[in-house]
Amino acid sequence: KCWIERKYEAAGFGPLPYDKLETLFKEKRFMFLERVELDTEAVHKLFYSCVDYDKLYGVPQFRSRRNGDYFSSAYRNNTKSLEKLFNEKKYSAQERDRLVLLTDDSGIVWLEGEGPARGKEIDINTKRVIRFFDFSKEGEQNA
Repeated sequence: KCWIERKYEAAGFGPLPYDKLETLFKEKRFMFLERVELDTEAVHKLFYSCVDYDKLYGVPQFRSRRNGDYFSSAYRNNTKSLEKLFNEKKYSAQERDRLVLLTDDSGIVWLEGEGPARGKEIDINTKRVIRFFDFSKEGEQNA
């Protein structure tokens, strides 16, 4: 489990070596790593709030946006610059800086408010997931 507290304008910490991830997830509350057996209904229900842990490449890291970032959405099956995506969603500069991204050596893996990147999403063959919770919405948690 992992908790990200937004005390500053931009979020970020890492890198997070694989051997440290499981320990870190047990100690915090924003997300956690778990072993799962998924059916089609569970995949549909958990799609936005999970990333397939075994599809991560290299060293995962949490950070905020950077110039030149692109996101390939698993849900929308498209690739856009974060700048264009955030313009479409009419996010303020402050909101843009506060959004959390999970990256690995291949790029953005998960984007807060958008879900997993193409190729990192869960499916019925997924065995381990990183599951994210959104505590910013009172009384509401993802999946």
